[in-house]
Amino acid sequence: MTESFRLTLIKSFLWKFLEARAVQIITLVSNIILARFLLPEAFGTVAILTAIFYLIQTFIDEGLSAALVQKSTIDEVEASSVFYLQLTAAAVLYAVLFFISPEIGEFYQVEDMTLYLRITGLFLFFYAFQSIQYVFINREFKFRKYFFCSLASSLIAGGLAVCMIVNGCGIWSVVLEEGVYAASLALIMWFAVKWRPKLTFSWEKVKKLYAFGWRVLLASLAIRLSSTSLIGGKFFSTEALCNYTTGESYPKTIARIIYEPVNTVVFPAIAKCQDAKETRIKLMHYVLICNVFILFPLMGGIAAMAEPLVHVLLGENWTGAIFFIQLFTIVYAAAPMMYLNLQTIKGLGKGGKYLFAQMLSFVLVILVFVFAVQFGIYAIAVGMVIATLIKVCTYALLIQKQSGYSLLTQIKDQLPVFLITCIAGGIIYCFTFLPLDYITMICMQIPIGLAVYLGLAWLFRLEAFTFIIDAAKELLISVKEQLKEKFLKKSKANKVQQ
Repeated sequence: MTESFRLTLIKSFLWKFLEARAVQIITLVSNIILARFLLPEAFGTVAILTAIFYLIQTFIDEGLSAALVQKSTIDEVEASSVFYLQLTAAAVLYAVLFFISPEIGEFYQVEDMTLYLRITGLFLFFYAFQSIQYVFINREFKFRKYFFCSLASSLIAGGLAVCMIVNGCGIWSVVLEEGVYAASLALIMWFAVKWRPKLTFSWEKVKKLYAFGWRVLLASLAIRLSSTSLIGGKFFSTEALCNYTTGESYPKTIARIIYEPVNTVVFPAIAKCQDAKETRIKLMHYVLICNVFILFPLMGGIAAMAEPLVHVLLGENWTGAIFFIQLFTIVYAAAPMMYLNLQTIKGLGKGGKYLFAQMLSFVLVILVFVFAVQFGIYAIAVGMVIATLIKVCTYALLIQKQSGYSLLTQIKDQLPVFLITCIAGGIIYCFTFLPLDYITMICMQIPIGLAVYLGLAWLFRLEAFTFIIDAAKELLISVKEQLKEKFLKKSKANKVQQ
Protein backbone atom coordinates (compact mmCIF):
# COMPACT_ATOMS: atom_id res chain seq x y z
CA MET A 1 0.00 0.00 0.00
CA THR A 2 1.66 3.26 -1.14
CA GLU A 3 1.85 6.20 1.27
CA SER A 4 -0.29 8.42 -1.00
CA PHE A 5 -3.00 5.77 -1.34
CA ARG A 6 -2.85 5.09 2.40
CA LEU A 7 -3.25 8.80 3.18
CA THR A 8 -6.09 9.13 0.66
CA LEU A 9 -7.91 6.26 2.36
CA ILE A 10 -7.39 7.72 5.83
CA LYS A 11 -8.76 11.09 4.70
CA SER A 12 -11.69 9.39 2.93
CA PHE A 13 -12.47 7.34 6.05
CA LEU A 14 -12.34 10.51 8.14
CA TRP A 15 -14.67 12.57 5.96
CA LYS A 16 -17.12 9.72 5.42
CA PHE A 17 -17.05 9.04 9.15
CA LEU A 18 -17.77 12.71 9.91
CA GLU A 19 -20.59 12.76 7.35
CA ALA A 20 -22.20 9.61 8.71
CA ARG A 21 -21.68 10.67 12.30
CA ALA A 22 -23.18 14.12 11.78
CA VAL A 23 -26.17 12.83 9.80
CA GLN A 24 -26.89 9.94 12.13
CA ILE A 25 -26.58 12.10 15.25
CA ILE A 26 -28.95 14.68 13.78
CA THR A 27 -31.38 11.89 12.86
CA LEU A 28 -31.00 10.31 16.30
CA VAL A 29 -31.69 13.57 18.14
CA SER A 30 -34.62 14.32 15.84
CA ASN A 31 -36.13 10.86 16.43
CA ILE A 32 -35.72 11.17 20.20
CA ILE A 33 -37.61 14.48 20.14
CA LEU A 34 -40.30 13.04 17.86
CA ALA A 35 -40.67 10.00 20.14
CA ARG A 36 -41.58 12.32 22.99
CA PHE A 37 -44.60 13.57 21.01
CA LEU A 38 -45.73 10.43 19.16
CA LEU A 39 -46.94 7.04 20.36
CA PRO A 40 -45.21 3.83 19.22
CA GLU A 41 -48.11 3.07 16.84
CA ALA A 42 -47.17 6.07 14.66
CA PHE A 43 -43.56 4.94 14.33
CA GLY A 44 -44.80 1.44 13.46
CA THR A 45 -46.69 2.91 10.50
CA VAL A 46 -43.61 4.86 9.42
CA ALA A 47 -41.49 1.69 9.65
CA ILE A 48 -43.80 -0.03 7.14
CA LEU A 49 -43.74 3.00 4.84
CA THR A 50 -39.96 3.15 4.95
CA ALA A 51 -39.60 -0.55 4.12
CA ILE A 52 -41.90 -0.19 1.09
CA PHE A 53 -40.11 2.97 -0.06
CA TYR A 54 -36.64 1.42 -0.01
CA LEU A 55 -37.92 -1.70 -1.76
CA ILE A 56 -39.17 0.43 -4.66
CA GLN A 57 -36.01 2.54 -4.65
CA THR A 58 -33.97 -0.62 -5.24
CA PHE A 59 -35.73 -1.12 -8.59
CA ILE A 60 -34.76 2.41 -9.60
CA ASP A 61 -31.05 1.94 -8.95
CA GLU A 62 -31.07 -1.53 -10.57
CA GLY A 63 -27.50 -2.16 -9.41
CA LEU A 64 -26.20 0.22 -12.07
CA SER A 65 -24.70 2.73 -9.63
CA ALA A 66 -22.61 -0.03 -8.04
CA ALA A 67 -21.55 -1.16 -11.52
CA LEU A 68 -20.36 2.38 -12.35
CA VAL A 69 -18.34 2.55 -9.12
CA GLN A 70 -16.84 -0.89 -9.66
CA LYS A 71 -15.68 -0.20 -13.25
CA SER A 72 -12.09 0.93 -13.65
CA THR A 73 -13.12 3.71 -16.05
CA ILE A 74 -16.47 5.16 -17.14
CA ASP A 75 -17.43 7.62 -19.87
CA GLU A 76 -20.10 10.30 -20.27
CA VAL A 77 -22.35 8.04 -22.33
CA GLU A 78 -22.51 5.43 -19.57
CA ALA A 79 -23.19 7.99 -16.82
CA SER A 80 -25.87 9.83 -18.82
CA SER A 81 -27.56 6.62 -19.90
CA VAL A 82 -27.88 5.42 -16.30
CA PHE A 83 -29.14 8.86 -15.22
CA TYR A 84 -31.99 8.91 -17.75
CA LEU A 85 -32.83 5.25 -17.16
CA GLN A 86 -33.16 5.79 -13.39
CA LEU A 87 -35.38 8.85 -13.81
CA THR A 88 -37.61 6.88 -16.19
CA ALA A 89 -37.76 3.98 -13.75
CA ALA A 90 -38.77 6.39 -10.97
CA ALA A 91 -41.67 7.71 -13.07
CA VAL A 92 -42.92 4.23 -14.01
CA LEU A 93 -42.64 2.85 -10.48
CA TYR A 94 -44.39 5.88 -8.97
CA ALA A 95 -47.30 5.37 -11.36
CA VAL A 96 -47.53 1.72 -10.29
CA LEU A 97 -47.33 2.67 -6.61
CA PHE A 98 -50.01 5.33 -7.03
CA PHE A 99 -52.55 2.81 -8.35
CA ILE A 100 -51.75 -0.13 -6.04
CA SER A 101 -51.41 1.91 -2.81
CA PRO A 102 -55.06 1.27 -1.77
CA GLU A 103 -54.43 -2.49 -1.91
CA ILE A 104 -51.23 -2.09 0.13
CA GLY A 105 -53.13 -0.07 2.74
CA GLU A 106 -55.80 -2.75 2.93
CA PHE A 107 -53.16 -5.49 3.25
CA TYR A 108 -51.54 -3.85 6.28
CA GLN A 109 -54.84 -2.46 7.60
CA VAL A 110 -53.29 0.91 8.43
CA GLU A 111 -55.44 4.02 8.29
CA ASP A 112 -54.44 6.62 5.64
CA MET A 113 -51.72 4.31 4.27
CA THR A 114 -52.82 5.11 0.69
CA LEU A 115 -52.16 8.83 1.12
CA TYR A 116 -48.87 8.26 2.92
CA LEU A 117 -47.62 6.01 0.11
CA ARG A 118 -48.61 8.41 -2.65
CA ILE A 119 -46.76 11.25 -0.95
CA THR A 120 -43.60 9.31 -0.04
CA GLY A 121 -43.46 7.87 -3.56
CA LEU A 122 -42.64 11.34 -4.87
CA PHE A 123 -39.35 11.19 -2.98
CA LEU A 124 -38.12 8.55 -5.43
CA PHE A 125 -37.42 11.24 -8.05
CA PHE A 126 -35.05 13.11 -5.73
CA TYR A 127 -32.93 10.02 -5.08
CA ALA A 128 -32.82 9.13 -8.79
CA PHE A 129 -31.79 12.69 -9.62
CA GLN A 130 -28.66 12.68 -7.42
CA SER A 131 -27.54 9.07 -7.89
CA ILE A 132 -24.86 9.75 -10.53
CA GLN A 133 -23.39 12.64 -8.56
CA TYR A 134 -22.95 10.19 -5.69
CA VAL A 135 -21.26 7.72 -8.06
CA PHE A 136 -18.59 10.32 -8.92
CA ILE A 137 -18.10 11.17 -5.25
CA ASN A 138 -17.45 7.47 -4.54
CA ARG A 139 -15.13 6.95 -7.49
CA GLU A 140 -13.04 10.03 -6.76
CA PHE A 141 -13.07 9.69 -2.94
CA LYS A 142 -14.61 13.18 -2.64
CA PHE A 143 -16.20 12.40 0.73
CA ARG A 144 -15.31 15.80 2.18
CA LYS A 145 -17.69 17.39 -0.29
CA TYR A 146 -20.44 14.88 0.47
CA PHE A 147 -20.01 15.56 4.19
CA PHE A 148 -21.11 19.17 3.81
CA CYS A 149 -23.93 18.30 1.37
CA SER A 150 -25.37 15.62 3.65
CA LEU A 151 -24.90 17.69 6.82
CA ALA A 152 -26.81 20.64 5.40
CA SER A 153 -29.64 18.38 4.16
CA SER A 154 -29.93 16.63 7.54
CA LEU A 155 -30.11 19.92 9.42
CA ILE A 156 -32.85 21.19 7.12
CA ALA A 157 -34.90 17.96 7.31
CA GLY A 158 -34.42 17.38 11.05
CA GLY A 159 -35.16 20.99 11.92
CA LEU A 160 -38.33 21.05 9.86
CA ALA A 161 -39.53 17.73 11.36
CA VAL A 162 -39.08 19.07 14.90
CA CYS A 163 -40.88 22.32 14.02
CA MET A 164 -43.76 20.34 12.51
CA ILE A 165 -44.18 18.01 15.50
CA VAL A 166 -44.08 20.92 17.96
CA ASN A 167 -46.84 22.61 15.95
CA GLY A 168 -49.09 19.55 16.06
CA CYS A 169 -48.47 17.99 12.62
CA GLY A 170 -48.27 14.49 14.15
CA ILE A 171 -47.15 11.61 11.98
CA TRP A 172 -46.66 13.88 8.95
CA SER A 173 -43.57 15.33 10.59
CA VAL A 174 -41.90 11.90 10.38
CA VAL A 175 -43.33 11.02 6.96
CA LEU A 176 -42.09 14.23 5.30
CA GLU A 177 -38.67 14.29 6.99
CA GLU A 178 -37.23 11.78 4.52
CA GLY A 179 -38.61 13.72 1.55
CA VAL A 180 -37.19 17.04 2.71
CA TYR A 181 -33.79 15.39 3.21
CA ALA A 182 -33.86 13.80 -0.27
CA ALA A 183 -34.96 17.03 -1.98
CA SER A 184 -32.34 19.12 -0.15
CA LEU A 185 -29.57 16.64 -0.90
CA ALA A 186 -30.47 16.44 -4.59
CA LEU A 187 -30.47 20.24 -4.93
CA ILE A 188 -27.22 20.79 -3.02
CA MET A 189 -25.36 17.97 -4.82
CA TRP A 190 -26.48 19.32 -8.20
CA PHE A 191 -24.39 22.43 -7.52
CA ALA A 192 -21.62 20.72 -5.54
CA VAL A 193 -20.78 18.06 -8.16
CA LYS A 194 -20.09 19.56 -11.57
CA TRP A 195 -21.18 16.55 -13.60
CA ARG A 196 -24.16 17.22 -15.89
CA PRO A 197 -26.03 14.66 -18.04
CA LYS A 198 -25.48 14.82 -21.78
CA LEU A 199 -28.20 14.36 -24.37
CA THR A 200 -27.07 10.83 -25.17
CA PHE A 201 -28.20 7.29 -24.41
CA SER A 202 -26.81 3.87 -25.26
CA TRP A 203 -28.56 0.56 -24.60
CA GLU A 204 -25.32 -1.25 -25.40
CA LYS A 205 -23.52 0.56 -22.57
CA VAL A 206 -26.38 -0.16 -20.16
CA LYS A 207 -26.42 -3.85 -21.07
CA LYS A 208 -22.71 -4.13 -20.28
CA LEU A 209 -23.28 -2.50 -16.89
CA TYR A 210 -26.07 -4.99 -16.21
CA ALA A 211 -23.51 -7.82 -16.44
CA PHE A 212 -22.46 -6.79 -12.93
CA GLY A 213 -25.47 -4.73 -11.90
CA TRP A 214 -28.23 -7.34 -12.21
CA ARG A 215 -26.65 -9.44 -9.48
CA VAL A 216 -26.38 -6.41 -7.21
CA LEU A 217 -30.04 -5.62 -8.00
CA LEU A 218 -31.22 -9.10 -7.01
CA ALA A 219 -29.02 -9.01 -3.93
CA SER A 220 -30.45 -5.62 -2.91
CA LEU A 221 -33.97 -6.89 -3.48
CA ALA A 222 -33.25 -9.84 -1.21
CA ILE A 223 -32.20 -7.40 1.51
CA ARG A 224 -35.30 -5.23 1.12
CA LEU A 225 -37.72 -8.15 0.92
CA SER A 226 -36.27 -9.57 4.12
CA SER A 227 -37.15 -6.41 6.05
CA THR A 228 -38.90 -7.23 9.32
CA SER A 229 -41.16 -4.19 8.92
CA LEU A 230 -42.26 -5.32 5.47
CA ILE A 231 -43.12 -8.86 6.61
CA GLY A 232 -43.88 -8.29 10.29
CA GLY A 233 -46.28 -5.44 9.55
CA LYS A 234 -48.81 -8.05 8.47
CA PHE A 235 -48.50 -10.32 11.50
CA PHE A 236 -47.97 -7.97 14.46
CA SER A 237 -49.62 -4.84 15.81
CA THR A 238 -48.03 -1.49 14.92
CA GLU A 239 -47.14 -1.03 18.61
CA ALA A 240 -45.29 -4.37 18.84
CA LEU A 241 -43.64 -3.71 15.49
CA CYS A 242 -42.54 -0.27 16.65
CA ASN A 243 -40.95 -1.64 19.85
CA TYR A 244 -39.05 -4.09 17.64
CA THR A 245 -37.98 -1.51 15.04
CA THR A 246 -37.09 1.06 17.71
CA GLY A 247 -35.05 -1.53 19.57
CA GLU A 248 -33.25 -2.27 16.33
CA SER A 249 -32.93 1.32 15.09
CA TYR A 250 -30.91 2.81 17.95
CA PRO A 251 -28.09 0.21 17.92
CA LYS A 252 -28.26 0.30 14.13
CA THR A 253 -27.99 4.08 13.98
CA ILE A 254 -24.99 4.12 16.31
CA ALA A 255 -23.34 1.21 14.47
CA ARG A 256 -23.85 2.80 11.07
CA ILE A 257 -21.94 5.84 12.24
CA ILE A 258 -18.91 3.55 12.47
CA TYR A 259 -19.18 0.84 9.82
CA GLU A 260 -21.12 2.56 7.02
CA PRO A 261 -18.54 5.26 6.16
CA VAL A 262 -15.78 2.68 6.24
CA ASN A 263 -17.71 0.32 3.97
CA THR A 264 -18.44 3.11 1.51
CA VAL A 265 -14.71 3.75 1.14
CA VAL A 266 -13.70 0.07 1.23
CA PHE A 267 -15.70 -0.83 -1.89
CA PRO A 268 -13.82 1.48 -4.31
CA ALA A 269 -10.55 0.89 -2.41
CA ILE A 270 -10.79 -2.90 -2.87
CA ALA A 271 -11.72 -2.35 -6.52
CA LYS A 272 -8.53 -0.33 -7.00
CA CYS A 273 -6.22 -2.97 -5.49
CA GLN A 274 -7.75 -6.11 -7.04
CA ASP A 275 -4.34 -7.31 -8.22
CA ALA A 276 -2.42 -6.46 -5.02
CA LYS A 277 -3.16 -9.27 -2.60
CA GLU A 278 -0.89 -8.17 0.26
CA THR A 279 -2.23 -4.62 0.10
CA ARG A 280 -5.79 -5.94 0.12
CA ILE A 281 -5.18 -8.18 3.15
CA LYS A 282 -3.60 -5.30 5.10
CA LEU A 283 -6.48 -3.03 4.16
CA MET A 284 -9.10 -5.55 5.28
CA HIS A 285 -7.19 -6.31 8.51
CA TYR A 286 -6.87 -2.70 9.63
CA VAL A 287 -10.41 -1.80 8.58
CA LEU A 288 -11.78 -4.67 10.65
CA ILE A 289 -9.78 -4.15 13.84
CA CYS A 290 -10.31 -0.37 13.84
CA ASN A 291 -14.03 -0.81 13.19
CA VAL A 292 -14.55 -3.24 16.06
CA PHE A 293 -12.29 -1.27 18.39
CA ILE A 294 -14.80 1.58 18.21
CA LEU A 295 -18.01 -0.38 17.68
CA PHE A 296 -17.69 -3.18 20.26
CA PRO A 297 -17.55 -0.85 23.28
CA LEU A 298 -20.41 1.24 21.89
CA MET A 299 -22.65 -1.80 21.49
CA GLY A 300 -21.57 -3.23 24.84
CA GLY A 301 -22.26 0.10 26.52
CA ILE A 302 -25.70 0.43 24.95
CA ALA A 303 -26.61 -3.10 26.04
CA ALA A 304 -25.47 -2.46 29.62
CA MET A 305 -27.17 0.96 29.81
CA ALA A 306 -30.34 0.20 27.81
CA GLU A 307 -32.76 0.55 30.73
CA PRO A 308 -31.62 3.97 32.02
CA LEU A 309 -31.15 5.29 28.46
CA VAL A 310 -34.69 4.40 27.40
CA HIS A 311 -36.24 5.92 30.53
CA VAL A 312 -34.26 9.16 30.24
CA LEU A 313 -34.32 9.70 26.46
CA LEU A 314 -37.58 8.16 25.26
CA GLY A 315 -39.82 7.94 28.32
CA GLU A 316 -42.05 5.35 29.96
CA ASN A 317 -44.04 4.60 26.78
CA TRP A 318 -41.00 2.93 25.23
CA THR A 319 -39.91 0.43 27.89
CA GLY A 320 -41.06 -2.38 25.60
CA ALA A 321 -38.06 -1.62 23.37
CA ILE A 322 -35.41 -2.33 26.05
CA PHE A 323 -35.14 -6.08 25.37
CA PHE A 324 -34.85 -5.49 21.62
CA ILE A 325 -32.17 -2.82 22.07
CA GLN A 326 -30.04 -5.21 24.11
CA LEU A 327 -30.52 -8.07 21.67
CA PHE A 328 -29.75 -6.06 18.54
CA THR A 329 -26.46 -4.81 19.94
CA ILE A 330 -25.23 -8.36 19.24
CA VAL A 331 -26.39 -8.12 15.64
CA TYR A 332 -24.70 -4.79 14.97
CA ALA A 333 -21.52 -5.64 16.83
CA ALA A 334 -21.09 -8.28 14.12
CA ALA A 335 -21.75 -5.77 11.33
CA PRO A 336 -18.10 -4.71 10.63
CA MET A 337 -17.00 -8.25 9.80
CA MET A 338 -20.14 -9.02 7.80
CA TYR A 339 -20.11 -5.87 5.68
CA LEU A 340 -16.34 -5.86 5.19
CA ASN A 341 -16.57 -9.25 3.49
CA LEU A 342 -19.61 -8.16 1.47
CA GLN A 343 -17.82 -5.04 0.22
CA THR A 344 -14.79 -7.16 -0.62
CA ILE A 345 -16.97 -9.50 -2.69
CA LYS A 346 -18.36 -6.49 -4.57
CA GLY A 347 -14.99 -4.78 -4.91
CA LEU A 348 -13.41 -7.90 -6.44
CA GLY A 349 -16.26 -8.08 -8.95
CA LYS A 350 -17.64 -11.40 -7.66
CA GLY A 351 -21.24 -10.61 -8.56
CA GLY A 352 -22.36 -14.22 -8.37
CA LYS A 353 -21.06 -14.64 -4.83
CA TYR A 354 -22.55 -11.31 -3.80
CA LEU A 355 -25.94 -12.43 -5.10
CA PHE A 356 -25.61 -15.74 -3.26
CA ALA A 357 -24.72 -13.94 -0.03
CA GLN A 358 -27.79 -11.70 -0.17
CA MET A 359 -30.10 -14.52 -1.23
CA LEU A 360 -28.84 -16.45 1.78
CA SER A 361 -29.79 -13.48 3.95
CA PHE A 362 -33.27 -13.45 2.43
CA VAL A 363 -33.73 -17.20 2.92
CA LEU A 364 -32.60 -17.03 6.55
CA VAL A 365 -35.06 -14.24 7.33
CA ILE A 366 -37.91 -16.17 5.72
CA LEU A 367 -36.96 -19.26 7.73
CA VAL A 368 -36.91 -17.21 10.93
CA PHE A 369 -40.44 -15.98 10.23
CA VAL A 370 -41.73 -19.41 9.22
CA PHE A 371 -40.50 -21.09 12.40
CA ALA A 372 -40.68 -18.23 14.94
CA VAL A 373 -43.76 -16.17 14.01
CA GLN A 374 -46.05 -18.50 15.98
CA PHE A 375 -44.03 -17.76 19.13
CA GLY A 376 -44.28 -13.98 18.81
CA ILE A 377 -42.06 -11.03 17.97
CA TYR A 378 -39.53 -11.83 20.72
CA ALA A 379 -38.78 -15.15 19.06
CA ILE A 380 -38.36 -13.31 15.76
CA ALA A 381 -35.71 -11.08 17.34
CA VAL A 382 -33.77 -14.04 18.76
CA GLY A 383 -33.96 -15.76 15.39
CA MET A 384 -32.49 -12.66 13.70
CA VAL A 385 -29.47 -12.81 16.00
CA ILE A 386 -28.86 -16.45 15.08
CA ALA A 387 -29.33 -15.66 11.37
CA THR A 388 -26.81 -12.81 11.60
CA LEU A 389 -24.13 -15.03 13.12
CA ILE A 390 -24.67 -17.57 10.33
CA LYS A 391 -24.33 -14.82 7.71
CA VAL A 392 -21.15 -13.43 9.24
CA CYS A 393 -19.39 -16.78 9.02
CA THR A 394 -20.74 -17.63 5.57
CA TYR A 395 -19.70 -14.32 3.97
CA ALA A 396 -16.15 -14.70 5.27
CA LEU A 397 -15.95 -18.27 3.96
CA LEU A 398 -17.28 -17.20 0.55
CA ILE A 399 -14.46 -14.78 -0.18
CA GLN A 400 -11.55 -15.99 1.98
CA LYS A 401 -9.84 -17.75 -0.95
CA GLN A 402 -9.90 -14.66 -3.18
CA SER A 403 -9.26 -12.12 -0.40
CA GLY A 404 -6.62 -14.12 1.47
CA TYR A 405 -8.18 -13.10 4.80
CA SER A 406 -9.65 -16.23 6.38
CA LEU A 407 -12.60 -16.59 8.75
CA LEU A 408 -10.43 -17.85 11.61
CA THR A 409 -7.95 -14.99 11.19
CA GLN A 410 -10.78 -12.44 11.28
CA ILE A 411 -12.20 -13.94 14.48
CA LYS A 412 -8.74 -14.04 16.06
CA ASP A 413 -8.11 -10.39 15.17
CA GLN A 414 -11.33 -9.31 16.93
CA LEU A 415 -10.91 -11.44 20.07
CA PRO A 416 -8.78 -9.04 22.18
CA VAL A 417 -11.24 -6.17 21.65
CA PHE A 418 -14.17 -8.47 22.45
CA LEU A 419 -12.62 -9.55 25.75
CA ILE A 420 -11.90 -6.05 27.08
CA THR A 421 -15.38 -4.96 25.95
CA CYS A 422 -16.94 -7.74 28.04
CA ILE A 423 -14.94 -6.63 31.09
CA ALA A 424 -15.86 -2.94 30.72
CA GLY A 425 -19.51 -3.74 29.90
CA GLY A 426 -19.85 -6.09 32.85
CA ILE A 427 -18.55 -3.45 35.24
CA ILE A 428 -20.98 -0.72 34.12
CA TYR A 429 -23.92 -3.16 34.03
CA CYS A 430 -23.45 -3.70 37.78
CA PHE A 431 -24.53 -0.09 38.31
CA THR A 432 -28.11 -1.02 37.31
CA PHE A 433 -28.43 -2.90 40.61
CA LEU A 434 -27.60 0.20 42.67
CA PRO A 435 -30.36 2.42 44.14
CA LEU A 436 -29.56 5.36 41.84
CA ASP A 437 -31.77 7.57 39.69
CA TYR A 438 -31.31 6.96 35.96
CA ILE A 439 -29.52 10.23 35.14
CA THR A 440 -26.94 9.74 37.92
CA MET A 441 -26.48 6.13 36.82
CA ILE A 442 -25.72 7.16 33.22
CA CYS A 443 -23.35 9.91 34.35
CA MET A 444 -21.36 7.32 36.30
CA GLN A 445 -21.50 4.49 33.76
CA ILE A 446 -20.14 6.41 30.76
CA PRO A 447 -16.84 7.76 32.18
CA ILE A 448 -16.09 4.60 34.19
CA GLY A 449 -16.78 2.32 31.23
CA LEU A 450 -14.67 4.49 28.93
CA ALA A 451 -11.79 4.63 31.42
CA VAL A 452 -11.77 0.86 31.93
CA TYR A 453 -11.92 0.13 28.20
CA LEU A 454 -9.19 2.56 27.11
CA GLY A 455 -7.07 1.67 30.11
CA LEU A 456 -7.12 -2.02 29.17
CA ALA A 457 -6.45 -1.19 25.50
CA TRP A 458 -3.39 0.84 26.53
CA LEU A 459 -2.23 -1.75 29.07
CA PHE A 460 -2.30 -4.62 26.57
CA ARG A 461 -1.11 -2.43 23.66
CA LEU A 462 -3.92 -3.52 21.34
CA GLU A 463 -2.95 -3.23 17.68
CA ALA A 464 -6.08 -1.28 16.79
CA PHE A 465 -5.42 1.23 19.57
CA THR A 466 -1.85 1.93 18.45
CA PHE A 467 -2.86 2.03 14.76
CA ILE A 468 -5.58 4.63 15.37
CA ILE A 469 -3.18 6.77 17.41
CA ASP A 470 -0.51 6.55 14.66
CA ALA A 471 -3.06 7.29 11.91
CA ALA A 472 -4.30 10.34 13.81
CA LYS A 473 -0.72 11.62 14.17
CA GLU A 474 -0.05 10.99 10.48
CA LEU A 475 -3.20 12.86 9.51
CA LEU A 476 -2.34 15.82 11.75
CA ILE A 477 1.15 16.02 10.21
CA SER A 478 -0.38 15.96 6.72
CA VAL A 479 -2.83 18.73 7.59
CA LYS A 480 -0.05 20.77 9.17
CA GLU A 481 2.11 20.43 6.04
CA GLN A 482 -0.80 21.41 3.78
CA LEU A 483 -1.51 24.50 5.87
CA LYS A 484 2.17 25.39 5.84
CA GLU A 485 2.31 24.97 2.06
CA LYS A 486 -0.76 27.17 1.59
CA PHE A 487 0.75 29.81 3.87
CA LEU A 488 4.03 29.82 1.89
CA LYS A 489 2.19 30.11 -1.41
CA LYS A 490 0.14 32.99 -0.07
CA SER A 491 3.27 34.71 1.22
CA LYS A 492 5.00 34.34 -2.18
CA ALA A 493 1.91 35.68 -3.95
CA ASN A 494 1.84 38.73 -1.66
CA LYS A 495 5.55 39.40 -2.31
CA VAL A 496 5.00 39.20 -6.08
CA GLN A 497 2.11 41.67 -5.85
CA GLN A 498 4.27 44.08 -3.83
